[in-house]
Amino acid sequence: MKMRRSFFISALVLTSLLLALASPTTSAEDEILPPDVEYNPPFRMTTLFAEGQDTLSPQLKEQPETHNHNFPAGALSGPSDGPTLTTPSFVRDAGIGSESWNFSLWASGDGQVNIDLFIFIDGTELDQINSGGISLSEEKQRIDFSGGNLPDNISIDQTLSIRWTVNSAQLIPFPNSIYCTIHWGSSETPTNLTISAGLYQVDDPYLESEGVMFRGEHENYSRSDVIWAAQVRWALSDKLFEEGTLVLHAKDGNEEYIVEPTEDGTDSDGGVYRWEFEVWKDGTILEAHVMWNDSSGNQGNTNQAVFEMDDRGPSILSSGVKSILFYLTIPVLVGVGFWLMGRYRSLEEKAKELGHGSREEGDLARLFFAASFLIAGINNALILYTFHTRELGASEDIVILHLCLLAFALGAFGPIWGAIADKWGHRKQLMMFAISGATLIMLSFPFLPLEAYIIASTIQIALFSAVRMGVAVGTEWFPEQKGEFLGVLYAFASFAAAIGSMVCSRLYVLLLPSGATYAMLGLIGFSIPALLLGAFMTMKFEGDEFSWPVWMLKGGKKPEPVKLSFREKLAVFRGMLRFESRWVLLCLLGVILVAIPRGAVVLTALRYLEVVGFDVDFTGLLEAWAVVAVLILYAIIGKVCDDRGPQTVLFWSAVAYGTLWSIFSIGLPPMIAVLIFIVPIYPMLLVSNDALMAKFTNEEERNRGIGMASLVAFIGQSIGILAGFFALGYFISSGKSDIVAYETFYRANVPLWIIAISFTYWLTKKIGSRDNVLDAEISE
Repeated sequence: MKMRRSFFISALVLTSLLLALASPTTSAEDEILPPDVEYNPPFRMTTLFAEGQDTLSPQLKEQPETHNHNFPAGALSGPSDGPTLTTPSFVRDAGIGSESWNFSLWASGDGQVNIDLFIFIDGTELDQINSGGISLSEEKQRIDFSGGNLPDNISIDQTLSIRWTVNSAQLIPFPNSIYCTIHWGSSETPTNLTISAGLYQVDDPYLESEGVMFRGEHENYSRSDVIWAAQVRWALSDKLFEEGTLVLHAKDGNEEYIVEPTEDGTDSDGGVYRWEFEVWKDGTILEAHVMWNDSSGNQGNTNQAVFEMDDRGPSILSSGVKSILFYLTIPVLVGVGFWLMGRYRSLEEKAKELGHGSREEGDLARLFFAASFLIAGINNALILYTFHTRELGASEDIVILHLCLLAFALGAFGPIWGAIADKWGHRKQLMMFAISGATLIMLSFPFLPLEAYIIASTIQIALFSAVRMGVAVGTEWFPEQKGEFLGVLYAFASFAAAIGSMVCSRLYVLLLPSGATYAMLGLIGFSIPALLLGAFMTMKFEGDEFSWPVWMLKGGKKPEPVKLSFREKLAVFRGMLRFESRWVLLCLLGVILVAIPRGAVVLTALRYLEVVGFDVDFTGLLEAWAVVAVLILYAIIGKVCDDRGPQTVLFWSAVAYGTLWSIFSIGLPPMIAVLIFIVPIYPMLLVSNDALMAKFTNEEERNRGIGMASLVAFIGQSIGILAGFFALGYFISSGKSDIVAYETFYRANVPLWIIAISFTYWLTKKIGSRDNVLDAEISE
């Protein structure tokens, strides 16, 4: 006893350390940087306008300017230079799409002239073009120049310049004086240089802030304070864009917006424009693109940026609140652990008084440890495996389908293991095989793609169901305390499941930023040592009941193998449903009627709560709270089954499930829905289920009966979950959001709760009135 107590205390200390180490550290939020997009602007025909007396600007500014060229002595007056117009220094390298260039200027005056045009980079002449003869008049006329010799690239800090020189083509100023006026700086006379160059790039918009999710009037969650941003880079200046034309064209559900930036975060070489939306109605799909007109007359737009967001609700609890709740739960679990040890010792003492208990010293404790670790593995599988499915990219209906397969495998293989144990025995070897296989399969989980992971995890759960053989042995040890034994056993298993749920979900979330593979590695890093410890306990079983079949323990003869025809095999299969008591099948029917809506609503509730807005580390903690409540009920419900009858407890479970979860299905506020999830009901169903089978079956039927109890419960739950797969798939494909699909499906299960309550009430009355007759029937 002292050794077992010290072992238990050591396990509690180790558990506390693991829980503490599993708490994630906090880190400051990183600044949202623009996506890393290569700067490779497309070549566009770019116009640089004469501005003032010395500038070439990408923007036409209404500021008329002139320059006069007078030739009082005609050609003898010599050439007359105009101003040198220069761009600002280039702030980025600018690729040139063609060596050709064009220049247009407006001139008026009197006489015959010709104009030389010079183009420079950093003062170095690239080309010189003469216009040929021009007859001037008072009417402004456009004079065009075309040249070449532009380089492939204009480098950072270089400038591009242009200058004209007017020459008189008349030798003498007769009959009038010769003069030429060059005009620029207005829409009427837009003197300009045109080149093909890559001078700016507008990247696709991105979400700088996804905003805060809230439940508004839209079917999906809405968001507040959404910020779109777009990075813009240029080689010359922001005047490349026509003022007021750079806008965001956003699509919000069926509504569209065209809005100017709410913040200009650009400087000399570019930057980020931002558009802030106080409310974005459809918070699951955010899409927009940027449009603009540049100063050269080009129209442009980016690609449509579409962000399909998780339609799970806003994170309801902060990381700080979750950490506080996490640490507060640890001392509760420690206290519950010591309380459970008291319940175990009480069960052991009563068994000694009645002459019950394991045939070999220590087998009872070993069975408790082994079964607890295996059942905890089952619990974690049903909680976290399907969350990992979602992280691997599965849609919500596939997540529910995976849950259905897990539940079905767990129930369907229970009777198979039981039938094997009834015929050949070797429970210890079979359980060792199952645990070893489950461990090996789990090692592959982090590296499997979605489809292979679903198949492998389903096989693992089928192996986990071998734990039912150990449970059946325990009921044989406690013929007058079956309910109490099952209650305490499942309480220990729930305690282990609570610890596993807390640690594994916290480890998973802690490692998830590094990828789903690393998150699953954290999960198996905790689970596999627990499975190996369960295997060690199983290997230490000493009683003959773990090695021999029932017929051998009773001194009977081994059944002779018989070759059977197909019809005879079919009859044997039907024989699995034949029991000495005619009430067994009615009890199983009552169980399945409760199990179907339980599978549909209760077993999918954690995934629904995650969609509503609870993170998986909180749902893991929530499961731990629910399990603590459940294990307390486990510890006492067995005694209630013995005192009031398991059929009455089955009816209570139907009433509790039907009432609370029908209310849950309405679509309650999240925190109230959480309270319903914590209310412990499942022990009433599970313990009454096993207790009914233990009460109404004889020793030869017991393994099969308890296996069949597991089968109908989990098949019923699988039917409910499978219905969820089809229903969610239909609703989601019809355009409904995940949360609306869940709530619609849940409400459809309310009539099933009513049927379950009605049938179990009838069953309770019938069994209660004939209880003595049934006991006599079984004893014959």
